[in-house]
Amino acid sequence: KVSNLYLKNSFVNSSSSKGSAGAIVGYAGEHYKLKGVTVTGCTVENSLVKTASQKAGGIVGGFGEVKISVADCSVIRTKVVSTNEENPNLASAFIGSGWGSVKKSVTNCFTDSYAHPVTASKKQADVDTLTAKIKYTNVYTSATKNFDAGEGVTYLSADQMKGENAKHNMLGFDFGRTWKTVESGYPQYTIYVKPSYVWDGTKAEEFAGGTGTSEDPFLIENGAQLYKMVVDYSNASTGKDAEN
Repeated sequence: KVSNLYLKNSFVNSSSSKGSAGAIVGYAGEHYKLKGVTVTGCTVENSLVKTASQKAGGIVGGFGEVKISVADCSVIRTKVVSTNEENPNLASAFIGSGWGSVKKSVTNCFTDSYAHPVTASKKQADVDTLTAKIKYTNVYTSATKNFDAGEGVTYLSADQMKGENAKHNMLGFDFGRTWKTVESGYPQYTIYVKPSYVWDGTKAEEFAGGTGTSEDPFLIENGAQLYKMVVDYSNASTGKDAEN
């Protein structure tokens, strides 16, 4: 599982004709004993992903008989390129190409990048090959419209995905908990913290446990208890068992 990763100004290159390249995951195959791959809340920006094979993806490069889930991710100002002479256009903004019938999904993601979220190839056979393996839900792209994106992928202009426009156009995105809008910019992934976990500025009456010795230290479970430690024991010369 990979989450909360921001990759910027990177260069990923696979020169092997049998290799694969992905900014986050190069290849996900069953012979690596993987039960599944989950990529959540990751952004790839201003990068180049390049391969001499047919497997190139902005998030995941190639895949085999392994379940893959990509959710709440974005690929921005990034080129995903395959230099393979037989199929030079099999490159994807999210999950590249591969084989296998196990479920692959891309959910609540967007891209403005050159590579198409399904495939950059104009051959319908290639489109069918990949869409049969990958399910797209609430995926948005401002990339070229020279081919059929498939179900679950919606074309929007860059302006429609920026600022407050994103709230109105990018249906399915949770702008209350998972995403936040940026003035004149693309949405940003944000980690939601439940209100019950947010410190309200007060000091706790007691710690969660412990007596404050080196053998039995105080247990701190929230911000209020941490604040109690700062206020009550910030002076090492007078704090409880300061010599310890």
